[in-house]
Amino acid sequence: MPTARENIVVASTTHHEKNSRLRALLGNSKVKISLLSDGTLVSDRKDPLAATNDGINLNGARFQYFFPEERLFFVYRLMTLITVLSSLIFFATIIEWSERMVDDNIGVESDDFLEHLEYFSPVCIWVFFDLVRGRFGTQERLIVKAKDGQNVEIMGGLPYQSQHNLSMYLLGVGLFLAAIFITPEESMFATIFGVIIIVALFWMYAKGLDFLTVKSNKNRSLPLNHFYFALTKILQDDPVANKEVEQSELDEFNKIREKLEKHQPLLEDVASSKEIFASKSPSLIVIAIGATTERLMRKACDSLGITRKHNARPTLHTYINEYQTKKPLNEKSLTQLNLIKEFRNRATHHFNIEWDESFIVLNQFCQFVEWYAYTHSVTDVVPTPGLEPGTP
Repeated sequence: MPTARENIVVASTTHHEKNSRLRALLGNSKVKISLLSDGTLVSDRKDPLAATNDGINLNGARFQYFFPEERLFFVYRLMTLITVLSSLIFFATIIEWSERMVDDNIGVESDDFLEHLEYFSPVCIWVFFDLVRGRFGTQERLIVKAKDGQNVEIMGGLPYQSQHNLSMYLLGVGLFLAAIFITPEESMFATIFGVIIIVALFWMYAKGLDFLTVKSNKNRSLPLNHFYFALTKILQDDPVANKEVEQSELDEFNKIREKLEKHQPLLEDVASSKEIFASKSPSLIVIAIGATTERLMRKACDSLGITRKHNARPTLHTYINEYQTKKPLNEKSLTQLNLIKEFRNRATHHFNIEWDESFIVLNQFCQFVEWYAYTHSVTDVVPTPGLEPGTP
């Protein structure tokens, strides 16, 4: 079975075992699911999608997508509205609670318990609804039925999941502001409570608020419905059978292929280049072209002795900018690179590349390879430490 190092990750999504955000934070309930360029579905870990640990071949597979549903229409929407309002009320009143704690207008005596409860009751309401909302709604689902009989069910979010997530983020920001206000105070209780809140929020961020982390677009996790669209668009497209490609276009495609074969020694150690002519999907062709171009530009930067920053994102945009710090790119090459970059981003995010567009990108890529072969011979390229041949 091919490994992830030998294939391009075309699309990724996240399987959610639990429909409660709080329960999800208490366990490793998220599983990253990735579609590789050879049509294999793989996951980050064996449980609960045991079949995808070694990969499932999806060529010839069938897919069924089910939208999230509300079992009790009125109750579920009312719960969603209450959770959002609760978070807003808490966010608006928590500063007042912090000021009263700082001014000693409210302390830790038993007489003050009801006042504390009044301020934090919106949090209690949100927690209660978060734990029970799964009983009043069903998660979105994607069922994959492989040709060899293996079935995988990938679970997504509940209805109005984005609104519920927003209310959780508001609660988190409110708690963080409160902790910042009360932590420096002389009261031991206030200090301990503030530190606990800050530690808990950082732990929650590490566990579940990964949407704030800086990631390159190619590693972004897609919503489940977008992932379903990517599966059907990439794996079930047959341009010849559907008569989407004219014979004249196929002839042009083969001519470009013959041109690129002349530069086989240059491309043979870039695994993603092999996927350019192996796919029937125009979006996947553009993704493979983007990955190959990115690798070649990285090698070009290495040949110029460019020292890369540790926090630099490994993207084509980064390598274009790095290259120009040592050697300016001519307008033609820069235009080609930007065109490849833009079409690759569109292919990665939306999978809506048409065949005529993929031919345009392929032609620009061919010209870029010719420029690269003329400007940077194979013997001039310095190997990148930790990036052995065959790495996409």
